[in-house]
Amino acid sequence: MKKFLFCAAMVAAMLFTACGSKSEKTEDNAKIQEMVDLINAKAAEEGNAEFTASVRGNDIVLTGEVDESDLPGGMSVKALTAMLNAAGDEVSQMFAAELMSDMDDEDRMMIEFLRENKANLIFHFIGQTSGEEGEFTLRYDQLPE
Repeated sequence: MKKFLFCAAMVAAMLFTACGSKSEKTEDNAKIQEMVDLINAKAAEEGNAEFTASVRGNDIVLTGEVDESDLPGGMSVKALTAMLNAAGDEVSQMFAAELMSDMDDEDRMMIEFLRENKANLIFHFIGQTSGEEGEFTLRYDQLPE
């Protein structure tokens, strides 16, 4: 079971190797909104329109479509996110480590920003075929040093 959870976390991490194309303006935390605007500007500059970064309260939400055929064992988006959320801190830490495995200075700046502002990173998955949605929250205190 542990190996399966690890594989699912790795698949989920690979699905979100990039983020942002436009921002959904809200009346949320202005500092967080500034960071989201930077993420989205960088993604637009790099021509990456696969994901959208937005603000929800004090958190950054990365929303993107997932090709369900890439999920392990025919798993649904809801099943994957439910499993990731139920797996607890160990999988969150593995997810964070994989996601940030090739961190550059911009990644380090974002991680530090998230920690300083106690902002979580929420991955909002949407199934390309089914339209099914699910979320996995990576808490700021689970991010690598």
